Amino acid sequence: MSSHIVATVDEIAHGTCKIVLVRGREIGVFRIHDEFFALIKRCPHQGAELCKGDACQ
Repeated sequence: MSSHIVATVDEIAHGTCKIVLVRGREIGVFRIHDEFFALIKRCPHQGAELCKGDACQ
């Protein structure tokens, strides 16, 4: 697994996510309390958007 710096801690508010581009792929970085989670923006099976809604910037 590789790591990439995509934002500062203050750029992602609690309970929100930020869409970032890493190696040509859109990734949703979610902040839940003081933990961060990253998820590819598209479902690998059906291609639907996974990072969509009010929480994502």
